[in-house]
Amino acid sequence: MQSPVPPPRCPAGVLLEEPATQTPVAHEGIRQSRPYDGRVVDVPEPQQIMDALRGAGWLLEQSTADALSDHEFVTKLGFAYREPQDPDISRELDVSGFKQVYRNEDLRIEVTARVWS
Repeated sequence: MQSPVPPPRCPAGVLLEEPATQTPVAHEGIRQSRPYDGRVVDVPEPQQIMDALRGAGWLLEQSTADALSDHEFVTKLGFAYREPQDPDISRELDVSGFKQVYRNEDLRIEVTARVWS
């Protein structure tokens, strides 16, 4: 006997159709739409999307990177590294920035600033 085929899911993992009946599944506060192929797709409201982004911290990371860029820092988002004391543990810097403040090649002097969070 074959195992049942799992129900289709959209990229966010929201159930598209009930597998047994192939009827739409309603979720509270979520609109549904029918793409060109006739499937029912759950579509979150714009406010739900913004709430999810704010809760994930992504907007804070983006605005921090923007503020650093406004002050001529070269920024990088999501830099992963291994914990020095335990290489089995991975860590992540959400935002890092680098800026050359002063450089004099004749005197061989360079002053830089590096920030991270």
